[in-house]
Amino acid sequence: MTWKKTWFSRILWACSLAVAVCFLTGICGIYLDRYSFFEKFNIAPGSTRLICLGIFSVLFFAVSLLLFLVIRLIRGRIREKVLPGAAKAAMEGLLFVGLIAGGILLRMWSFPADLESNAYFELAAVKQGVQVAPLAHGALYIYTLLLHGLFLLVGNKLAAGIILQIVLQFLGAVLIYVAVRKTAGAFTATWTLAFFMFAPIWVKRSLSYTPEVLYLLLFGLGMALLAGVFSKVRQADGFKWYHFLGTLILGIYIAFMVYLDALGIVLGVMSFGLLTVNSVRKEESGEKTGVPALFLILIGIIAGLLGIFWIDARQSGSSLNAIAGVWEWLYVPDSGSFSYMFHQFFDRLGHNPVVAVLLFTGITFGIYSFFVRKHKESQSLWILMSLSGIAVSYVCAASGNMDRSFVAYLGFVILAGKGLINALQSREVLEMPEETEVVEVSETEETIVVNEQEAEETAETAETVETVETVETVETVETAVETEDSVEEVNPVEAENLAESDVSAEAEVPAEKPQTEEVPVKEAPVEASLPPVREIKYIENPLPLPKKHVKKKMGYALEINDDQMDFDIEISDDDDFDL
Repeated sequence: MTWKKTWFSRILWACSLAVAVCFLTGICGIYLDRYSFFEKFNIAPGSTRLICLGIFSVLFFAVSLLLFLVIRLIRGRIREKVLPGAAKAAMEGLLFVGLIAGGILLRMWSFPADLESNAYFELAAVKQGVQVAPLAHGALYIYTLLLHGLFLLVGNKLAAGIILQIVLQFLGAVLIYVAVRKTAGAFTATWTLAFFMFAPIWVKRSLSYTPEVLYLLLFGLGMALLAGVFSKVRQADGFKWYHFLGTLILGIYIAFMVYLDALGIVLGVMSFGLLTVNSVRKEESGEKTGVPALFLILIGIIAGLLGIFWIDARQSGSSLNAIAGVWEWLYVPDSGSFSYMFHQFFDRLGHNPVVAVLLFTGITFGIYSFFVRKHKESQSLWILMSLSGIAVSYVCAASGNMDRSFVAYLGFVILAGKGLINALQSREVLEMPEETEVVEVSETEETIVVNEQEAEETAETAETVETVETVETVETVETAVETEDSVEEVNPVEAENLAESDVSAEAEVPAEKPQTEEVPVKEAPVEASLPPVREIKYIENPLPLPKKHVKKKMGYALEINDDQMDFDIEISDDDDFDL
């Protein structure tokens, strides 16, 4: 999915560059401090360290730029091999199954032998005469109720909760895979799924009690719902009643996610990105369907929040203002230091330099690939997701209930995947129009079939003319065959127009003297007939063409006299040997 480059997309690109520099500098500082780099070289805190970190960041960007240019240069010299759709689907399916199986085996290998109780287990444990205490944080309360229901079925077993964690995380990963594949492509979706399966932080989160995995599952469901609604609205000829219902349900679901945690705001920002930044304008009617869809989502969010607050007030016996006040108190920014965000992100990287280098290399590739395409880009949605995730991940009262940096981390992973695939794809693929790709393929196939039929008809005509026409007629057939050869080498649209002109010219030839008329060949108006699409390179026609006629003359060296040309033998009248 691509976006047209506008002033807003350029602002987003500048913001992504600033955020990448800021986070890269902070992560470099944490790694250098961890490995005692500053102490070894006696670099005192202050401006000297900042200059040192700036130098490291510039070097990283320079090396990644050189690597990006080398990859683009090598990619330009490699001829692309187009695989059949079935082969691509089979490869993607094998990768998907392999990643899921690898993630399961890794978690089985890392499963802790000794499980220790924690606060979440104590809140959800089944105790005689004790109910689950109502909690102000919505995501934590729903997570506690889910654990409590599980413990009612199997008992207070720590291992059961860990297995539930793994199941929730895998379901969330699959939903996010579906959403990312629909909006960013198969490579980026597979890349994201690989991070879910093998990144140290995700393995750690799946083997410990945390409401993050439940919220991740619900967030992935919201992403999949958003991608599905957008694809339907985008492909429709108008705004139908089911589009109205789908966008309204999406708005209510976003309101539910905002009630559980302020991270649900990120889904609202992504809705803005899909339905407004990449608004769909129909070529024929000029109808813009993104604006009414966004308006309905806003109505759904407002109505959903009011309805959820009212239900919460009825259940708890509090007033609506009290519920809204508690929600506001949970998410008002605290006086925490700005470095808290870097330490959260550093924890997400799992204290693994390889993961950090791989992730930031893909992000810098995405920054450079912004200039590969002339009028399109494919990262605005994920930049919005990352920026809004960072903005909502501030320090607040709810930060103690759930680590809220995973949405920004997920956006960074998707951005890295988009950067890598943009570096590996050819320029022709990057510039390919999305709406005309399927149409071009179908028109090409139809043109090839028409050319094959014309070749067969030309062969039959040539064989007929060979037996009855003169030398001039034979030369005319050879000219027609040569013209057919040239048709195969030009553009398929020109070949089709050329064949039509041949048929019309043959129909105008008088029947009494076909041997003296030559078939006129008209040049097809290529500029008028070709649509404004990219130039396509076609392979040579593998089918055999009619053989060119070779003139043959009958002649014998022995000449027979006329008196010897009588083959009848005279017999007498009474000779009846044949009776």
